[in-house]
Amino acid sequence: MFERLCYLRKNKEEIADICGVTTRALDNWCKRTYDGKTVTQVIGWKKIQIDETQFRNLCRLQCTLREICSFFGCSHDTIERWCKETYGDTFQNVFQQKRMDGIISVRRAQFDMAHKVPTMSIWWGKQYLEQREPAKPGEEGGQAAAGGPVAIIVDDLPQEVEEAQETAVWSAAQEESNEQGE
Repeated sequence: MFERLCYLRKNKEEIADICGVTTRALDNWCKRTYDGKTVTQVIGWKKIQIDETQFRNLCRLQCTLREICSFFGCSHDTIERWCKETYGDTFQNVFQQKRMDGIISVRRAQFDMAHKVPTMSIWWGKQYLEQREPAKPGEEGGQAAAGGPVAIIVDDLPQEVEEAQETAVWSAAQEESNEQGE
């Protein structure tokens, strides 16, 4: 029965449950029966090796837990367990810490790009140096620069909307001229 459960890829706890014994009793039985091997050694599951450098690089690239699991060919439980063993913390906390290297790298690339691309230089100036477009003559302080309302002109309206707007404007003009004529 034990071999059949191993073949069905049951883990140590599941096998102990099915056999109605504790995991410790199952380990002791395996050691007596299989020349000192533990249940895990008998089952034959190989421990998945997770390379810390590759894990760190995947976190830097902002990979999701699912993508990291796919890369290493394991389950999310394995990644969680590995993070606990290696870093003494949950995957989420380790990921938040390791992803900062990636964010710093992107910021560095943006900063370098600001020296080469004028648009990026303007963006950096606006974001971090509080530089704004100068106000046009006749405007008080420039509402757009001060964060006020900005008018958006939409040129590509559907034809029905354009016609409805033209009709409304024409009707309003007709009414106004009729009132003046009376």
